[in-house]
Amino acid sequence: DFDGAIMFAQRAVALAPEFDAARLLLGDCFLHAGFHKTAIAQLEEACRLVDEHPVALAHLGYAYARSGREVEARRLLSILQEGHHRTDGPHSAAMTLIHTGLEDVEQAFQCLDCALTSRSQMQELLLLTSPAYDGLRAHPGFNSISNRLNAS
Repeated sequence: DFDGAIMFAQRAVALAPEFDAARLLLGDCFLHAGFHKTAIAQLEEACRLVDEHPVALAHLGYAYARSGREVEARRLLSILQEGHHRTDGPHSAAMTLIHTGLEDVEQAFQCLDCALTSRSQMQELLLLTSPAYDGLRAHPGFNSISNRLNAS
């Protein structure tokens, strides 16, 4: 029920305009409801609010990919990949989401494997609930991932 979710998220944003999680939720809801331009505007604002945190970049990159803006999505992948200077390396969970949006399943699984191995990025993986990951859940390789998460 994306209409209900959009109304809920809009109320949350109205009550707390600087609450980045509500803005991310609103952007995601607009995207999955088919309102790509509105979704991207919300997600760009969320990125601004959190100083381009990897999770916000991932949601924006996914939205770019799903709306046909592959160049922008790949630019955000590059930014995330350059996280090699971070002590925990590139943000693999964020990169998983963008690769999923680009329908690059093999790359998504490679990044997902890195995220699972690092364990520091697991909280951002919504593999079992987010519609963004429907394509990965349908892939035969997902069963082994599910078993690794003890979520089968």
